[in-house]
Amino acid sequence: MPPKTAPKKAAPKTAPKTAPKTAPKSAPKAKSKPKSKPAKKGGPREKLKSKYKRKERKKPSSKDKKDAKKAAKSRPKSKVAPSTSKASDSTSKGDSSGKDSATTATVPACPSNKTEFPMENCPNPEDLKPTDITRLYKIPNNQFKTEGDVIAQNGYMLEEKLDEGGFGVIFFARNKKTNTRVACKMMELGSDWDDERVADMKNELFIMEKVKHLYVVQLHIHFITQSKAGNRIFIFMQLADGGNCAKFCQKKGAMTEEECKLYLAQMLCGINYMHSLGIAHRDIKLQNILLVSDKNSITGDYTLLVADFGLSRCLRHDRGGNVALNRTICGTPVFMSPELLLKKPYNAFQVDMWAVGITLFIMLSLELPFDFRDEDAVVKEMVIRNWHWPEEKMKAKPSEELNGLMKKLLEPEPMTRITMADMLVHPWVASGYQRAQALANKNNKK
Repeated sequence: MPPKTAPKKAAPKTAPKTAPKTAPKSAPKAKSKPKSKPAKKGGPREKLKSKYKRKERKKPSSKDKKDAKKAAKSRPKSKVAPSTSKASDSTSKGDSSGKDSATTATVPACPSNKTEFPMENCPNPEDLKPTDITRLYKIPNNQFKTEGDVIAQNGYMLEEKLDEGGFGVIFFARNKKTNTRVACKMMELGSDWDDERVADMKNELFIMEKVKHLYVVQLHIHFITQSKAGNRIFIFMQLADGGNCAKFCQKKGAMTEEECKLYLAQMLCGINYMHSLGIAHRDIKLQNILLVSDKNSITGDYTLLVADFGLSRCLRHDRGGNVALNRTICGTPVFMSPELLLKKPYNAFQVDMWAVGITLFIMLSLELPFDFRDEDAVVKEMVIRNWHWPEEKMKAKPSEELNGLMKKLLEPEPMTRITMADMLVHPWVASGYQRAQALANKNNKK
């Protein structure tokens, strides 16, 4: 998504009012404003809000680029027949990404460390030109005088504004041929193709083009308009008429365990599919889970969609056959794992699992497990596993199975934190996940 200057005010220990979103950046630690006065013990907690902001990221240094080339040369030859595209590793940016044909098949849990990912040998979208990923229209010209002309030529018409924020502007739009409603996200990209917003755009479109799944938001068409005012991207995608999961939770209130199991199962189904392709999301949170009205869903009201892939990356394996570690610091602070906050190299899949744990905690209590008003103190609390359920805010006392699962998700050591494969067979998750996956398999056969 397009970057936005992050607020430097620390977040409270509640489901955040405004939690800043951190885009990839180098090691220097951001200075923060004076801490806000802590709320009185036992006082009211703040409600969920949907706006998360992202800090701008710095371009990689020449040393980082050399390290990237060195890492790419040291990579072992694959035992699986590679795609026609040449592998690209971008250690300085903390990732490697790829491009190949869209994938639609349902797959099992994330491959083991020794197994090559389906998209591992694909090029890094950040190294591609914008025109390699989407269409570019220069306006005005002989055929198109305005952006409206370009939109109409592509078979759509914009309607009223749906939402607006750091991510751009979301409009209701209509497919003129089918008369169906979709969503259109319009984002300013500046006038320089080296703008970081362009890099995020390329990553997001690249991932969306590749991932076709019931529980992942679907892309229709996209294009860029170029004018004297600058560049703009228009992305037409599946309409999420139920909004995002953060607003849904705020309106619904804390969920029971039985309710939460089925909503979480849909998220896990989409995230697991991404992981199975070798794609780590790196910004999992309630705001990036969208809802589409669907009486045939396993919850009987909404189908949940994983969205926002601006920070997502395709992972690779290192020389030893293990998942290569990322180095960029990105995500939304209150959902970030301790290794991220400590600016250590990290397994992006395991970072996603920590974020799933924070998301689950909020769904059941509308609270955060850690107090983010003091960033240094919060990491210490994470490391010593000092968190507790706010039972007074929950529908019921958490079950032993739930307690056991949460301890594994909020495990500060990434090597011992629960993996996606193990979570999907956990007693608290397995039944709901099997129902969600069965519906996804049925949808794939259509």
